[in-house]
Formats: sequence, C-alpha cells, structure tokens
Amino acid sequence: MTLAALGLGALVLSTEFGPLKPPGSGEVVARLPEKGGLFCAQVAEPPVLDGKLDDAAWRKAELVSGFFTGLEGTLSTALTNLRVVHDGRKLYLAVECFEAGPASIVLNRVGRDSSVWEDTSVEVFIDTNCDRRTYKQFIANARGERYDGLTRDGSKDFDWDAKALIDPSGKKWVVEIAIPLFELAEPKGVWGFMCGRNRYNPSEHSSWPGMPPGWHNPGHFGYMRFERKPSRFDARLERLSLGKNEVLFLGTPAKAEETVVLSVEANGKRSEKSVRLPAGRRLEEKVEFTVDEAGTVMVKAAVGSGGRGLASFRFSGRVLPPVSAELAANVVYQGEQALEARVTVARAGEPVEASLLSRDGTVASESFTAGGELGKVRFSVERLEPGDYVLKLALPGGQELSAPFIVVPPP
Repeated sequence: MTLAALGLGALVLSTEFGPLKPPGSGEVVARLPEKGGLFCAQVAEPPVLDGKLDDAAWRKAELVSGFFTGLEGTLSTALTNLRVVHDGRKLYLAVECFEAGPASIVLNRVGRDSSVWEDTSVEVFIDTNCDRRTYKQFIANARGERYDGLTRDGSKDFDWDAKALIDPSGKKWVVEIAIPLFELAEPKGVWGFMCGRNRYNPSEHSSWPGMPPGWHNPGHFGYMRFERKPSRFDARLERLSLGKNEVLFLGTPAKAEETVVLSVEANGKRSEKSVRLPAGRRLEEKVEFTVDEAGTVMVKAAVGSGGRGLASFRFSGRVLPPVSAELAANVVYQGEQALEARVTVARAGEPVEASLLSRDGTVASESFTAGGELGKVRFSVERLEPGDYVLKLALPGGQELSAPFIVVPPP
C-alpha cells in the first residue's frame, strides 16, 4: 500500500509493521563488498547447521548486509545478512532474513525438488568456472526444503544440506547451507556468485548483487574470491538520516608517524579530514557528511596517504522522509478494538494531527507530539461500520499523509 503525500510530491512508504533492522540498529544500511567481490574466508572448524549463527566460523566471515531489488541499487524493504566461509571440504552459507511478522513467512511446498522458490526462500547461484555462462543453483525455503539445478532448467541432484530455523517471534528466519566442494571446485581464484531472497507477503525479490528480474543471468552475477590483501583500516556507517551523519574510521596502530586523509562522498558531495598518526597510535576518527534529500543514498568512504589510496568502502542506505507511517494492517475486521499505526518523524518535537476519516467526514482525531523517531497512534474502531476509511496525518507546513484501510465483516 502507498501512503500519498499531498503537496510535497509522492512518497512511497513501507506498509510492513516492524523494524527494517533489529530493534535499536537504525534503518537499512547495506555495507557493499569490495569491487573485487565477496570474500570467502577459510575456517578451521566448520559451523554447525542449526540456524543459530553462534559458531566461531561465522565471526570470521565477511558480512554482506542488505540486498537489492533490480539493477538500479534500490535497497529491499526487509534486511538480509549473508555470510560465506569454507573449511577446505565444504562451502558454508548463512542467510539471515528479517521479516515483519509470522504472516510474512509463506510455506506451502514439501519435498526435495518441489517448487520451493514459490515459498519464502533463498536461492544461491554459483559459477565456479567464472565463464558468465554456466552455474549451479541451490534453493532452500524457510523450512529447509531443497531444490537444485544445473544452469537454467537443468535438473540435477547434488549432495548438499540445508537447515532452517524460524525465530519464535516470526520476525526472523535463518537458513544455513553446506555444499561439499567436490560438487563445486577447488576453493581458489574467483567464482561467479549470486544470492537471492524470495518474499511473498508482501511480494519482493531481492539479491546480492542487484539483478535483473529472473536471476538466471550469470552475466550479472557478482564475484566470490578466496584471497584478499589484509587491510589496516575499516569504516563503519551504522545509520542514515536527513541532516548530519558520520562515518567512523578505524585502523591498527601506525608503525611510523604518518598522515592519512579520510574522505566521505555522498550524492556528489565530498567531506575530508586530515589526521596525523604518531607511531603506535590507532586510528579512530569520525567524518561528518550531510544528506539533504530522502531516498536511496550511496556513500563512498576512503583512506589515503601521500596521494595513494590505502582502503575504500561502500555503503548504500535508504533515508526516510521527514514523516512516514505504517499501518499494522490495512484490512480491519468489524468489532476489533483498535487500529494502530506507527509514525516515524525525522525531527523530534514535531506536533502531529492524526484523523480517522470515513466517506462522510471525520470519525475521530487526536493530536500528539512526536518525541523521537517512533511514535504510535491508536484509534478505537470497535463501532465502525464496514466500508472504506482513511487515516490522515498532518504536520506543520502543510505536509500530509493519508493511509487508506478497509473495515470488513468478521469472518
């Protein structure tokens, strides 16, 4: 469902009722792998396939946080975390999928090689030849049911395993996959690689890297590599919002005195800071940058010295508009006690006027002051007759949002 913004252009907002990231961790911010691709680390002890992600192996894995819908780099509305490692015998993948709630998890298929891609599921494509033509496909749904194939429409049964675990809250599920390397290739050099996620309530198909519809297009796969040059530096971007933001740069102690230049570029605007590091000092500096408009923001961070690039990092995030809203449900049964909406306001202290409207006029209204990022507004709908209604939110300056919903007779 779209909430129409009146007077300030169109704002397309999520209808899901729940955080896009785990509580307290901010909005979706994806850390993009280096241009060389996702790094697959070798571990001494393999992870146990139980969906818990508490193994030491996963702490050594590079994290891809955030998947994309399509090629244009638009972040998916639900967060996905991907980790990949190997132990010289098997390739292991962990995909952590956050959801709005239990109703978002769709599971209808049972049995090996059933059409599990029509369920809430994860798909993995691996091109070990890196020829951009051939690949092996592995699919597992949120129950751990499996499908496998060789290139498009090529049925093939591989020896592999998948275990899935749905969190009791229904707001997260995890699948861990183990594929023997004799089914793939020796872990060296570079492989073509893509991981996709299927959601159906609401419908959304996202992947890393961003792919055209259909996914069976190895020319657009990303890369998995098994070697990388260690870097002294790291960069972290926890969240994005309108106004001031910051990237935290970290680094191991300098062996000798040096001066490094830290830079951040976002939407064509660049910020820099020069930092002198005495011998033995660790780098820990923040560089501020500003986001002026809501929408998807690409952020590039870099460390340099003497004209040489020492490290680079890329992030992508979605910045919320000054006000947005999410309905708990857009269909309400007659006789239910309350309609609840979650309201996000970028500027704390903004007064918000909330109104419940029918075709005949205002049914109820309520004023409140947004005390921070999240507020909730509840309206009694116990006595509403079946029909079409609208929840309207109004802020100073003329900005309004309207969210339609329907009251239907009880089942």
